[in-house]
Amino acid sequence: MVRTAFDPAARGEVNRILAQPRGTRPGDQGLGWADAGPVGADEQPGHYQHDSGISVTWAWHEAPRQNVTADVLARLVAPGHYPKRVSLQYRPFPAAEATRVLEAEVNAAQFRALYKRRTGRDETARDSHDQARARQAAAEEAAGAGVCLVSLYVTVTVASAADLPRAAAETEAAAESSKIRLRRMTYAQAAGWAATLPCGICPPELARRMPR
Repeated sequence: MVRTAFDPAARGEVNRILAQPRGTRPGDQGLGWADAGPVGADEQPGHYQHDSGISVTWAWHEAPRQNVTADVLARLVAPGHYPKRVSLQYRPFPAAEATRVLEAEVNAAQFRALYKRRTGRDETARDSHDQARARQAAAEEAAGAGVCLVSLYVTVTVASAADLPRAAAETEAAAESSKIRLRRMTYAQAAGWAATLPCGICPPELARRMPR
């Protein structure tokens, strides 16, 4: 997967290698990590060019605000005209930290409501919904539910720069239909692109370990 992600034009060659009986492969090694990386790559502010492919990566900017059903990601993860990868990452909070986080959310929602009343502003439906959801999450955590941070990364790859605008528009439309707001990872395309590979790469964890 990593080899063909960097070089989509190599899919035929990779499939032929994988189709060979193991004993007949050159050196009986198949594909190794030494073969997986790119020959060349160039990161631009809004896209990432690698071997025979050009990719754009987005990060989750806002989760769906309505109740989430089992098929909420169906349109986003469904096959499209261009190769696409979607990575959903969960980072669980320790129990004590989860309690503090949810209490802070409830207090923040209450503060916003109080501030609006004192300034004579009407509470919006969105504010009311956020406050109710914060209280619901706190109640569920008190009943034993876990709390985690969720990150989502989406990458679409094309073979020609001329196809990039259409591929980007198609991907963003799919996310909108799932009620998910994506934001292009400007100046962080290489890191976001790698996060969608099955290699266990978590950008927040990398940022924590390598703050510079």
